[in-house]
Amino acid sequence: MMYAQAYRFRYLLEKNTMNIVGGLLMKEALRKSKNRKILLFGAGHNCKELLGAVGNMEVSIADNDITKQNMVLGGVQVKYAKDIIEWREYFVIVTCQETNEIEDYLCSLGLEKEEDYILMKEYVL
Repeated sequence: MMYAQAYRFRYLLEKNTMNIVGGLLMKEALRKSKNRKILLFGAGHNCKELLGAVGNMEVSIADNDITKQNMVLGGVQVKYAKDIIEWREYFVIVTCQETNEIEDYLCSLGLEKEEDYILMKEYVL
């Protein structure tokens, strides 16, 4: 019984912490976005968690894994990253833990860290 209570407490604590941190992350992204649309890059666990924290804010999702194309997360259809033509329309939040490949890709498109994209892992413990 104690284990179940401890597990539930930990779950609620993690969920509430993610909601708070996710909300702060989205606030920071909106501040830096200069009225651009928000794009979450990486359709994995962190993206799902962040979607839960953004509420009804309109976001797009992209992933560099073509098998995730057209997958739906939180009511948002995932786009294949290489199909996006106008990256400058978006402010990007990279939700993945491993970001080197994605950062290289975004830099090759002329996007600059902190100006055009941020890394979720630098904002979330």
